[in-house]
Amino acid sequence: MGAQGRKRSLLCLREGAEKTDLMRILTLIEGPGFHEDCVLGLKLCSDETACPMHTRWSPIKHKIVRLLHEQTLEKLAGAVKSGRYRLIDLPDGLVFVERHCTAP
Repeated sequence: MGAQGRKRSLLCLREGAEKTDLMRILTLIEGPGFHEDCVLGLKLCSDETACPMHTRWSPIKHKIVRLLHEQTLEKLAGAVKSGRYRLIDLPDGLVFVERHCTAP
């Protein structure tokens, strides 16, 4: 999978929708900061050197990360195809292009 730019993202799925989870896409586009960085932006924050929000944010963050790992593109597409959900008002610059990717 590859990504290009932050304002205009282009994702190329080599593994297929059944194996591509939302956490992988988020990490590709935004970097690992979402699940690694301190919620208050401190450089050093861990169980040993916790910020004031660490003990409250950590379990929530782990649940969100687990949810994003469990949601594959295939599952989301199935939910949209079922008619129960729909995608509207996609952010500017988000483009879905169906094509085959070549290895870098």
